Amino acid sequence: MKKKQFFILSMLLCGVLTLFSACNGSKKDKSNDDDDDLEAVQEERDRDDDAYQKLSDKAVLFNSQCPVSLGSLGEMTSLTFEDDLLLFSYDINEDYFNVATLAQDRQAMKDNMKTMLSNPNEAVREIMELVIDADSKLKVTMHGKTTDAVASATFNADELEKILNTEVSPQEKLAISIASTQAQLPLNADAGMMITELKKEGDDVVYVVEMDESMYTVSMVRESKAAVKETIMNNVKNMGPVKREFVSLVVNADANLVYRYATSSGHVDIKITNAELRELM
Repeated sequence: MKKKQFFILSMLLCGVLTLFSACNGSKKDKSNDDDDDLEAVQEERDRDDDAYQKLSDKAVLFNSQCPVSLGSLGEMTSLTFEDDLLLFSYDINEDYFNVATLAQDRQAMKDNMKTMLSNPNEAVREIMELVIDADSKLKVTMHGKTTDAVASATFNADELEKILNTEVSPQEKLAISIASTQAQLPLNADAGMMITELKKEGDDVVYVVEMDESMYTVSMVRESKAAVKETIMNNVKNMGPVKREFVSLVVNADANLVYRYATSSGHVDIKITNAELRELM
């Protein structure tokens, strides 16, 4: 249970950090047109002051767009930057994981997040570097909608800098996510379908989906293979930022995504190649 919870927390942070980085407007841009004196002051700032202001401006901009839906996982309720602390706040649907359990082992939660934040993409790196340059802290706080429990993890500038300088391969990150998810299976996928296994086979990340034989047959899936693949690809294309993070791990590890629909009589594989995934992302 705990492993998957920590992994999902990392995905929440990475997904919303990416959204946060996409907000390009800032108060500084408005000021440059309206006040030449302020522009002169801005140019004289050292790097730390510039990072601090940029971080503050982006937080204000993004917080104005909250709450941000994370689909069935819950929502991000606010993002604030006060007293040198960039704070991400979430309300979590505990059908997926229990926040009270997260709160019991915060160090393990934090260690897992360190791994998932290493070698970040350009958008996430930008935010981490701003926090570092501003000599500030980054904190994630999660509130459980059912238990009312609160779990959090905080990273100071030195810790974030170490994370940026730690090499963790895409393959290692993918292995962590697969192991974490596998620990939580089986899970319902759809009516009469259960995801029973997630594993790596060569270059393929394979979801094993067992079908109720009173509702489906392998031949049915095989006959509509093209339509099923199109549906899966559309689902991937329209995933929210959190779920897309897992697909990004698959892409970055140069792997393919395979859905294996199985009954006692056999199975049929539907593969989305790495190249196809890259186009969808």
